[in-house]
Amino acid sequence: MIVLESQSQPAIDTWYRLNVLLRLEAAAESRCAPAETHPRDNIGMKALIATDGSSHSLRAARFLIAWMKQCGTIEVHVVNVQPRAPYIGLLPAERRADIERLIQQRGTEESAAVCEMLSAAGVPYSLHVVSDDAAEAIARCAREQQCELIVMGTRGMGAVAGLALGSVATKVLHLAVVPVTLVK
Repeated sequence: MIVLESQSQPAIDTWYRLNVLLRLEAAAESRCAPAETHPRDNIGMKALIATDGSSHSLRAARFLIAWMKQCGTIEVHVVNVQPRAPYIGLLPAERRADIERLIQQRGTEESAAVCEMLSAAGVPYSLHVVSDDAAEAIARCAREQQCELIVMGTRGMGAVAGLALGSVATKVLHLAVVPVTLVK
C-alpha cells in the first residue's frame, strides 16, 4: 500500500484511517477480536524517516511531528544513507575503520537538524547511518526495524524529470513493503 500526500492535516487523517483499517483487516484474518482503538491513543507504531540534511528532510520531519501530535507517540528511526565507498574491502583494516568512522560522522552531521527537531518536540528516535544505495538502504532499514511507515521528503522534480533521473523516492515506492508518505 502506498500513500502519497503533501504536508497537511488530511494526510495525517488519511494515514491514520489506513492504519486502523489495516490493523482491523489483520485481526479479522487471524480470527482474533480487534483491540479497542481510539483515534488519539498511542498505537505503538514504528516509523522511519529518511534524511539527507536537505530542507525536504526537514519538511518531512515537521510532517511526522505533526502527525504524532494527532495520533500519539511512535517509535521513530532516522536513517541517513551515505554513498558506498568503492573498494573499501581492499584496504587495510585501519584504513577501513577510518573510512567507516568518516561515513558515520558525515551521516550524523547531515542528520543533525532532523534529530534536533525531533528532540525539541520530545520525540524519541534512533539514528541509523548506512553506506549503500539510498533507496535499497531505506527500504531494508524499514524492514529490519519492522517499521510500519516510511516518511521522506521529495525534491518535487515533476513526473518527467523524476522518471528520467530515477529519484530515490520513486525507487523507495517500488522497494518498500509498507506505506510511504512523500512530503512535498
